[in-house]
Amino acid sequence: MTVPPPSSSPPSADDSRRGEVLVRTVHDLKNPLAVVRSALEWLEVELAGRDDALDAVRDASTAASRLLSIVDDLAALARFERGDAVQHQTLELTAIIAHVTATASARLEPRGLTVTSVAPLGLEKNGDGELLARALDALIEACARGASPGACIELVVHVTGDEDAAGACIAIEIGQRGTVATGPETDVLDTIGTGGVGPYLAQEVARVHGGSLVVIPTSTMPRALLRLPR
Repeated sequence: MTVPPPSSSPPSADDSRRGEVLVRTVHDLKNPLAVVRSALEWLEVELAGRDDALDAVRDASTAASRLLSIVDDLAALARFERGDAVQHQTLELTAIIAHVTATASARLEPRGLTVTSVAPLGLEKNGDGELLARALDALIEACARGASPGACIELVVHVTGDEDAAGACIAIEIGQRGTVATGPETDVLDTIGTGGVGPYLAQEVARVHGGSLVVIPTSTMPRALLRLPR
């Protein structure tokens, strides 16, 4: 079943202007950052055998990659501010979740963290695959910021209701394995506001897909709960 995109009012002149500023900022940041990362990759090759220098270069390279990821998040937010159309097509959500899990796990391995996911096979969703992947990755990163080495961050997908039934939804829960809820759902930005621009981006992605994003307090790190309509 193809679900039409949620209706939204056209952006105001101020929204469009902010979007244009964001687009230009992204362009201004991305080019020099790409040069820095390329130079660091070259240095890794040239400094082979010098472990002390290589450690510093690798730390800088990781930081440069993180900065480029933040710039990509700003680029996505600029799309919303300018009112650019969001792609809505049938996606294999299970495959998207598996890809995000694998890339996040590889990125977080040096920090002593692992990422796993559990999702029904062949789960489909109408929406923008790139935006949904960025939202999931941003929530993983927000959870990872407060996790201790050895922790496992998990994505667990629950499907409620029949595909054609009103109120049917896909619920994706992201958090540290083994945590237990200690309170009611609350606003994501109030609880993991220190997670940078990522949680805000994830909230906007949920909104343009007709869903919602909240967090569930636990004894340690909060668990994010992304709900999307079937």
